[in-house]
Amino acid sequence: MSAARKKPRKVAAEAAPPPMATALDACEQLRAIVDAQIARLNDPKEARLLSERQRVQIASSAAQTLSMIGKISGETLQVPDGKLVRLPAFRRVTDVIVRTLTPWPDAMRAVGLVLTQIAQGDKAP
Repeated sequence: MSAARKKPRKVAAEAAPPPMATALDACEQLRAIVDAQIARLNDPKEARLLSERQRVQIASSAAQTLSMIGKISGETLQVPDGKLVRLPAFRRVTDVIVRTLTPWPDAMRAVGLVLTQIAQGDKAP
């Protein structure tokens, strides 16, 4: 007598998580995770359940993640005003502003004065 062959069972496919649209979407998700971890550290009941080493590891990981998020999102990008006004992208924007303000010469002069002050390191009014 031959052994009956077992039919393979159908396994339900796991739903894959939806792909993230952009790096900024990923940053938002990471920020939520970091916020939850920081809240855990700040909650006295939760913090008591963690060893000193675990609290340090969580804080260190949160700081590193926040730094990476800042770099990706541009939040931590610090450019001095004087350098900013010399960037090609900024020059393109100012060209558009000048063209737009051509019908209003007084406004164009005022904007030009402020941009010059910024370029020279003066605080804008």
